[in-house]
Amino acid sequence: MISKWKQKFSKFRTQLAIRKICKENEKNNTNALQKNESLENDKIENGEQERLEWSKKIDFLLSIIGFAVDLSNVWRFPYLCYKNGGGVFLIPYTIMLVFGALPLFFLELSVGQFTKCGPITMWNKLCPPMKGIGYCCVLISWYVSFYYNVIIAWTTYYIFKSLTSGDLMPWQHCDNDYNTDNCFSVSQMQAIQCQTNTSHHKNNGVKSSGKVVWFTATAPYFILTILLIRGLFLPGAGEGILYYINPRLEKLLEPSVWVDAAVQVFYSIGVGFGVHLTYASFNKFNNNCYRDCLITACVNSLTSFYSGFVIFTYLGYMANSMNKEIQNVASEGYGLMGGLEAVITGLMDEFRFKKLKREYFTAIVISTSFLGALVNCTQGGGYTMVWFDTYSAGISLLCSAMFEALAVVYFYGSDRFSGDIQSMLGYPPSRYWVLSWKYISPIFLMCVIVLSIINSERLSYYNYDYPIWSAVLGWAFTLSSVSAVPIYALIWWIRKVNAKRNVNSNCVDLKEISERTAITKSNNSPVYV
Repeated sequence: MISKWKQKFSKFRTQLAIRKICKENEKNNTNALQKNESLENDKIENGEQERLEWSKKIDFLLSIIGFAVDLSNVWRFPYLCYKNGGGVFLIPYTIMLVFGALPLFFLELSVGQFTKCGPITMWNKLCPPMKGIGYCCVLISWYVSFYYNVIIAWTTYYIFKSLTSGDLMPWQHCDNDYNTDNCFSVSQMQAIQCQTNTSHHKNNGVKSSGKVVWFTATAPYFILTILLIRGLFLPGAGEGILYYINPRLEKLLEPSVWVDAAVQVFYSIGVGFGVHLTYASFNKFNNNCYRDCLITACVNSLTSFYSGFVIFTYLGYMANSMNKEIQNVASEGYGLMGGLEAVITGLMDEFRFKKLKREYFTAIVISTSFLGALVNCTQGGGYTMVWFDTYSAGISLLCSAMFEALAVVYFYGSDRFSGDIQSMLGYPPSRYWVLSWKYISPIFLMCVIVLSIINSERLSYYNYDYPIWSAVLGWAFTLSSVSAVPIYALIWWIRKVNAKRNVNSNCVDLKEISERTAITKSNNSPVYV
């Protein structure tokens, strides 16, 4: 009988022990899940979640080269040489590259690779009040997309018609069905196609972009070479090349030449858009971004110089055909840049749309860009193109780059940033880079911005002078992106003050309670709090 009760008691104790162990395991699992969830939320907030990486190092290099080497090299650089004294323009261009754009280009690649975040979220790690710089970059890239793909649409249309229209091109006469006062240009369909192509290869992020750039970054060099060979056999090509390489040194005394060189360097390299920063965020931590920076800058500059020979062979031919001087053949040029990857990745990293896939969000961004581009597909689209080109990414781009340099070097700390680079590359940046980040590049940018504002003239396109209200609207358009920096800093400061005020009020309440409790104890009478 006693042994039977002992067995029951032993069995009962065993069950209690099992229940206790189960409860402890359940409690530990719950705590672990809560801890993991908290860590995951912290990672999401700071942009440290698992991130896609480039399949190969060459994919990243071709991507930043493909972004840096674009229509601004083929179109705008030769135009600026043509406008500012031919080969002498290379002197201010090289100086501005070495002391202005190149240090900031290296800074962008380093920050993006170290933080592994988009252009907005990265400021959570560097300097939270300066997160407005990220919004500024995103807005600039978005604004440029309103007109950049329209230029690509023009080229698509010209290529298609050149191959299908025979000897008579449709732009050689005014008998087309769409040549009426109330019609829209047929370039709308090409704009849709360009936006669709952009959406297709942006959906899958860097995995898709890394494959696309193998063609988009290399094909232009084959095309430029073919065009150069063909142009060299045209009458007047030699005169065009001589005009290109013949320096007119007196142009160096004009401030506008230096301003044009500075703006072109930033247009060409692509600093300030946040695109290079975004691409670098998909790198491995120890990738040699210093080497990538130098290679990209050299390829970009050589491409610009090479494109000048191509363009000026045809300018010489046009001047010969029209019996004009070369300097009177063309009179306008666009500055072109584009990159929606900064917009898409920046917003996706910052807001973490849990119920919205990247494909759908990409489609939304592309659709808004397409709607904004429609105004440039009208018969007056050439005039709106010049307006967008002037006010979307001119001074605002320089301001964006300057704010980046000041925030990283002075708020985050140049010594701290140099240590971050050393942890990635194995060696610290040289004194040239540090001095450029701290003094040379910011001062250089401030001077260029001031000169740009002082030398700004009333906008015109051929013989048309834009009305005053368009200039007012244009400066408001420029400030809409730049103002994101002080506005966000002000919002952050107000939140900080309110949070501190709430903490202080809570401390006062606790102090009052403790004092009243002490009085109660001394008087031996109850006090209700």
